Amino acid sequence: METLNIGIITYHLDKGNGIDTAVVRFAEGLSKKNNVTLISSRNNFNTDIPFFKLDQRNSRIPMAHNILNKMDLDVISSHFIPSNLIASKTKFFHAMHDAGLPDLHLMHNLKDKLFWAKGSLFNALSLKRVDVVFPISEYIKMELIKRYDFREEMHVLPYGMEVPCSPRKLDGNFILFVGRHMRYKNIHSLFKIFEVFSKNHPDVYLYAIGIQPDPGYVRQLLKLSKNKKIKILGYVENVYNYLYTCRAYVNASLWEGEDLPVIEAQMLGRPAVTFNNCSHQETNLSGYLAKDENDFAELIGRAIDTTVDPRSIIEKFSMEKMVSDFEIIIRSKLNKG
Repeated sequence: METLNIGIITYHLDKGNGIDTAVVRFAEGLSKKNNVTLISSRNNFNTDIPFFKLDQRNSRIPMAHNILNKMDLDVISSHFIPSNLIASKTKFFHAMHDAGLPDLHLMHNLKDKLFWAKGSLFNALSLKRVDVVFPISEYIKMELIKRYDFREEMHVLPYGMEVPCSPRKLDGNFILFVGRHMRYKNIHSLFKIFEVFSKNHPDVYLYAIGIQPDPGYVRQLLKLSKNKKIKILGYVENVYNYLYTCRAYVNASLWEGEDLPVIEAQMLGRPAVTFNNCSHQETNLSGYLAKDENDFAELIGRAIDTTVDPRSIIEKFSMEKMVSDFEIIIRSKLNKG
């Protein structure tokens, strides 16, 4: 089998960002049989994959593809804006992985709305010059068709996940949320749901883990978390110990393209409770899909006394499967078996 030279480009590679973590793991998986280079504006992961730093500021975007064209690549795999647009202008076979954008009505300030507008424009331009698109869920695939009327070649390719074989059991009796503390994640509603749940389960805590890019929203959450049973922990290096220990994983988010912590929790045998929205029917195989906040609180009560058989979720979302599916499709397109 011929070795491929693959460039994997995204805007940044930051610990604490689920997609960034998945991109690095994807690169590591592909590197077992191929020559892989990570391309980004910054990288704070510890990985053996060669890294190429590319300035992707707005002023650099028009010419950034010329820098990439000097590299020796067979294919460029892009994962976020503006990287998708830059990759679409290179001379290489372009595989665009689309994680989607939250709906506009979920953007609560001018900065977020401008980001949404920029992202939508860049995606529309990228899709005009792409060889194959990999939406990360069926939900995102349908959004691509609806939002951009895109009907060219697409293959749903979820981000693959890996969890430690032997995570450490922590002390504590808690349910868990993991994710960036953004408004569309609806953490404030999760806190209210927890208050209802606590009436029947006063000994259970709620831990919230994740980076905090919106200081104003975090201040709101701190006011709402005066209940001493809600712990906002911020970024945690080894989140798997918490996922393994929690009695249930909970996420009241209003939008997810592919809910990675939901997948990881189930891989570790923990049940997940989410709303029955966006891509959650695809990722929450434990079946606790709530129709409203009261139902959510009730489902947490049911979930905490259960465990999940991880085999089906591992089979569907393993990194090995993602890498294999990607390679099969790309090699067939390049005629390089």
